[in-house]
Amino acid sequence: MISTSNSLGLVRYSIANGHPFEPPGGLLEYVMAGNGLWVRGQKPNLTVCFPLSPLTVRGLTPLQPELHFSLPRVPRAITAELLTTAQNTRDTDNRLVESLYYLGWDQDHWQLTMPAQHQARTSVRPHATDGDTYQHALIELHSHHELTTFFSAQDNHDEQGFRIYSVIGDFLSGPRILTRIGLYGHFLDIDSATIFELPANLEPITPDDELTHV
Repeated sequence: MISTSNSLGLVRYSIANGHPFEPPGGLLEYVMAGNGLWVRGQKPNLTVCFPLSPLTVRGLTPLQPELHFSLPRVPRAITAELLTTAQNTRDTDNRLVESLYYLGWDQDHWQLTMPAQHQARTSVRPHATDGDTYQHALIELHSHHELTTFFSAQDNHDEQGFRIYSVIGDFLSGPRILTRIGLYGHFLDIDSATIFELPANLEPITPDDELTHV
């Protein structure tokens, strides 16, 4: 389905013309298809393909959005532990603050890490991003405590890797979770239940568009 037309460094540029589908090359791949401009990415246990700009291009093959997540979902017990910790993380004035968590796959199980971080009411930043837990994290999640569950402009600026990003918030009205794929500055919201087993008290925010899971 994809025919490679050009490659520049770690980015590949391709045209969907009906030839066999090849794995994405480099860090990311831009594909001109019959239904617009798409982006693809692949790393161990995670492959994604989603649209960037809709456009009808005659003679090219249309693509469908896809997500291939080959690991088991994060167990409900870990999701519940993470939520409870976030709901009880406070500053010296006993005010709720944002908190940051990494989830990585360690041979046969998920490993939850809360890295050393600077926490404030409306922001959270890790002290370092060069350690093994950050580099090996497949999922990065932060909290908005009682504030709205959404990805802010600052989140968009900070979340520039290729991984799964989640945010939890709305603690006062009932905690909610929002999850997206981040592919080097390109984002697509996905169903949190695809990645996490959710406790009954954590409500997922459902995206408008559905991905094909393969």
